[in-house]
Amino acid sequence: MRIDDGLTKFDFFGQAADCDGIPSFALCDHARFRDNAMLALSVMHWLALGMALLVALAIIAIGIGYVASPTTMTRSFGLPLPESGTHIAWWLRLKGVRDIAAGLAVLALMMWGTPGAVGLILLVEAIIPVGDMLLILAAKGSTKSAFGMHGVTAVLMILAALPLMIGAS
Repeated sequence: MRIDDGLTKFDFFGQAADCDGIPSFALCDHARFRDNAMLALSVMHWLALGMALLVALAIIAIGIGYVASPTTMTRSFGLPLPESGTHIAWWLRLKGVRDIAAGLAVLALMMWGTPGAVGLILLVEAIIPVGDMLLILAAKGSTKSAFGMHGVTAVLMILAALPLMIGAS
């Protein structure tokens, strides 16, 4: 039963209805669903950006470690230490510089780019830990380091990249 007071239409229970006679509580349910969906996307967006920030800061810290103490950092990489020589540490420091640059690229896009660009750089840079993992496995290095460190890093980067790229913003 609908009652029309000339300004607002009411249903049998005294709830205001829209032009089509749909009770307002039904409209609220639709709005609540939409708001919950937007909240879920927003949470996914911020989690993905948080993961991107964590990955960027971690790779910068690893890079700084390689620049400061290359032979110590190399022990955790998953490959046997290279033969000693006067220039080995300098070659290892090259990895540190590249890691710092890779992390800074993510941070720069987080500051001045779009979420999609952050996702894209994370996806492209996920090639690095995948490549590290495959090279360690091919060299019969530590499978624990290959999968536990490099493999997990790649998965986290991809999981952070995808929602940012598909528009979870």
